[in-house]
Order: sequence, then C-alpha cells, then structure tokens
Amino acid sequence: MPLSSARQMALLLAILYAILGGLWITFSDAAVNQWFDDATLRQQIQTYKGWAYVLFTATLLFFLSYSALKREKQLSEDDSLTNLHKHESYVVLLQQLLDNTQQQRQAAVLYYVDINQFRQLNSRYGFNRSDQLLVGFSELLRKNFDARTLLARLGADQFAIAYQIEETHHRQVVDRANHIQRYLTLAADAEGIQASAAIGVAIYPNDAERAEHLRDAAATALSEAKQAGIGKIRFYNAEIAAQQNQHLALVEALKQAIQQQQLSLVYQPQYHLASGEICGCEVLVRWQHPQLGAVSPAQFIPLAEQHHLIEPLSNLVLKQASLELDQAGLLNGRLQQVSINISASEFHTDLIPRLTRDVAWLQRLRPFLQIEITETAALEDLHTSAEVIKTLAAVGIRFSIDDFGTGYSSLSLLNDLPIDEIKIDKSFIDHIVDSPRSHAIVETVIKLSQAFQLNSVAEGVEQAAQAAVLKQLNCHSAQGFYFSKPLPIDDLQQLLQQ
Repeated sequence: MPLSSARQMALLLAILYAILGGLWITFSDAAVNQWFDDATLRQQIQTYKGWAYVLFTATLLFFLSYSALKREKQLSEDDSLTNLHKHESYVVLLQQLLDNTQQQRQAAVLYYVDINQFRQLNSRYGFNRSDQLLVGFSELLRKNFDARTLLARLGADQFAIAYQIEETHHRQVVDRANHIQRYLTLAADAEGIQASAAIGVAIYPNDAERAEHLRDAAATALSEAKQAGIGKIRFYNAEIAAQQNQHLALVEALKQAIQQQQLSLVYQPQYHLASGEICGCEVLVRWQHPQLGAVSPAQFIPLAEQHHLIEPLSNLVLKQASLELDQAGLLNGRLQQVSINISASEFHTDLIPRLTRDVAWLQRLRPFLQIEITETAALEDLHTSAEVIKTLAAVGIRFSIDDFGTGYSSLSLLNDLPIDEIKIDKSFIDHIVDSPRSHAIVETVIKLSQAFQLNSVAEGVEQAAQAAVLKQLNCHSAQGFYFSKPLPIDDLQQLLQQ
C-alpha cells in the first residue's frame, strides 16, 4: 500500500473509533443508571469507562502510527551495499516519476540491467570482489546520471534506471544503454573481473502508460536480451511479448495435458524388409489442443525439455503405451520390439530407477522395450552411457541409436556402447536413389551394422524405389509413409490381424 493511502486509512480508522467510542459512552449511561442505584458506584463506572476508552484509543493510534512510520522507513531506506533505492521504494518512486512525466507531457525511459552469470562471478572471484563490482558500478551510475534519475537495485544482480526525456530518440536511448554497459566494464576492470550486462528497455508512454505495465515491459525486454546472448540490449517489442505470452500459455497447457492425460499415442509400424512382415513399432506422442488444434511434436517436445516436463511426459508415454498394447493383445509376441524415444536429459539422470521399477505395466512392456537415444545424447558422457545401457540390458531393455550419421564420432558409439540397433536418418534416405553419396553412406552404415551384428532400420521411407534400394543393400527393416503412417492402437491391431 502506498504511504499516502496508509495515512488516509489510519485517519479514517481513528475517526470511526472516536465516533463509536462517543456513542458507546453516551448511550450506555442509561443502562448503567438502570442497573445501579448507588450514585457513587455509577460515577466510578463512568470513570473506568472513560479511562478504558482513552487506553484503547491510545493503543490503536500507537499501532497505526507505528505501522505508518515503519512503512515510511522501509521506503526511505536504501540498499545497504550500493546506497541505491531498494525495490519497495523504487515501485513508489517510479509511479511518482511517471505522474510528473504525464503532467509535463514528456516521455520516460526505463532500463532493466542484469549482470550476466553473476553466480559464476561469485564462485570464481569471491563475494567480496563481486560486491565491490556492484559498489563501483553503482557509484558510476550516480556520477553519470543527474539527481533526478531513479536508480535502484532490484535484486542481487539486477538494477533499474529511469528518467524523463523530452522526446523519444532511439539513438540516444541506445547510446545511454551502451554507456551503462561501459560503466559496468569500468567497474569490473577496477576489480580485475570480466563482467557484462544484458539490458532491457521500455519507453513511457509508447510501451505502457501505467507503472506496473512499464515494469513488465522492461522485464520482458530484459528476458529477450538475456536469451539473445551475453551483453545484449533489447527494446520492448509487443509482438515478441505476445509470443512469449503464447509460449508460457502453451507451457501451462502442456503441463495440464500431461497431468490430465490428454495426450494420445500413435504407433508407426516397422517392416522387416526381407519378409515384408511387421516386426516392431515406434511409439509417437500427439497433442490435440482444444483451441489450437494439433500441436506438432517438434513444437511441444522442446517445450517439455526446456521447462522440466520431459520426465512426466515420458512416463505418461511409457505407461500409456504399455496399457494400450497389452489391452490390444500385442505384447504376446505379435511385435518383436516397441521403440520409445528418450531425451538426453533423462538418459543421464534417473533412467535406471524409472525403468527397473517393480510395477505390473512396466514388467509387461520391458521384454519388448527398445529405447531410442541420439548420438549427441550418447556422446555427452560415453562411460556413463555404457553403464546405463549395460544395467538396463540386464533386465531385457534394448537400445537403438537414433538419427545415426548426423552427429560425430559415430564409430566410437559402435565400438564402446552395447547397443542393439542403429537407425539411418531420413536425410540420407531422401536421396538414396538419386545421390551416389547418400547411397554410399547408407550402404556403409548397413555394412557397419552387419559387421557389429546390429540391426539397421531406415527412417522416413516414402517411395517404393527407396524401399527397393534398401532391400537390395540388405537393410534389416524400415519405417515410413510408404509402408504405413503412424496409426492409433485400434488400427495397428487391425493391421497386424490382416
């Protein structure tokens, strides 16, 4: 609550209390006279009532005054390290600055400054030197901005700078932002530290007409600057802000979809090329948003990875696939394997305890389960990858390297990891018929798989000619729209019954 509002509330309460107290004293006299005949006793009671009223009134006024003074002290106190305004006073003073700006029919600029990787600076250089960096930066801000400028420290590594401008000149605002970064560099050089800052800029009234909205705009611009890289400056952009809001709304919708099991699965059959029979399937997740319609996995899978939703999403896929396949009677040998993709973050964290749990649905799926991981995920930590694969292989789980050939050091994977299969990336299959290079790469991968006694699976087969070349090269199996699109569980069941 602003200080003026607190004072008005205190005054109103005091007046109301005085009125009610007066009424109590006046109109309760009749009751006292009725209950007590002794005049001396009635006089004593009236005296006690008067003192009680005074005591309660004084107590109320004390607490109201104390609260108002405490609030005023909080607003007047500066940050103890930098002597800049703290967040509480900044909020009030920014509103006052914008009120003055509106009265004078001018504009105002608000910078949000965030020191990049400040935690790493603390770890590398120590808290004392980092604190001295903040002190030096604050002193340079005070020295180079006039007294009317609002300077505040909003957090450990975040600052706010706001001032009035007669006209909005983009170049001047950018120059000031560059100067702010220069002040930080000078302060860092004085301490022997390498430091930089991301800066978000919002303009009043162009970007927002209310103080809280201007703060939000500056924060949005700062977020964009931090995402753009170290030492970047970004102005508030309504389109980008709308995109970020849509992004966050989609994240929340995905979280809800996972919690309420609103995602569905489809199964893409994998065909054994020599016999033409279905030998397995890859499980794929789909999301039908109630307003947006079908959301592509290429959009929501990265969202899940960025916002720590990938593990609950994978758990949902595993469990739902097991239940659907079991109910359809397909976990009885009709399928040799069921392939499910796992992200790099999952693979190197808690994959072992998740897949070795003693639960019925997982026990039914495990003999057929094949985990697909990318080359990049496997190569992040080759030793750990090998241990994870060996441990899970002991309980019957197989592993496949997805998108083989698109990473680097692929041969080391074949030599060091106890995998069962390699999947040839669609980018090579697309040109296997018309490109000698792609043909040679695919042929080499197939021969490598045979030499290491691994199955080879071609992804994204869309033409009969591609399937014919793969069969001629003795590729083990293939999947793609030429054979079958991804199918709901009922359609997969019917296909296997044909």
